[in-house]
Amino acid sequence: MFLAPEAGYQPRILVGAQKDSQAWSSRFNGGFYLKSRDGRCYGKIAVTVITGLVREGAVPVNLDGYINLASSRNLEIDPQKVTTIKYPR
Repeated sequence: MFLAPEAGYQPRILVGAQKDSQAWSSRFNGGFYLKSRDGRCYGKIAVTVITGLVREGAVPVNLDGYINLASSRNLEIDPQKVTTIKYPR
């Protein structure tokens, strides 16, 4: 859970759904691990897209992530080093 994989990274991710699909949901929850191009930084990103809350043609997208800049795949969080950024609505 706190250890990023050694291999299997892909240069991009594509998420989609068919409009007539029975499994359609108004919320997408997903996530992925990431590795920098030079292979020295690892991270984990959680993504939430809420398509049921369309306002002026836009939908909310929430990102929650962690990056280890110390060349380690260990993504365990040190609570004393957590930084939170909140943008006004």
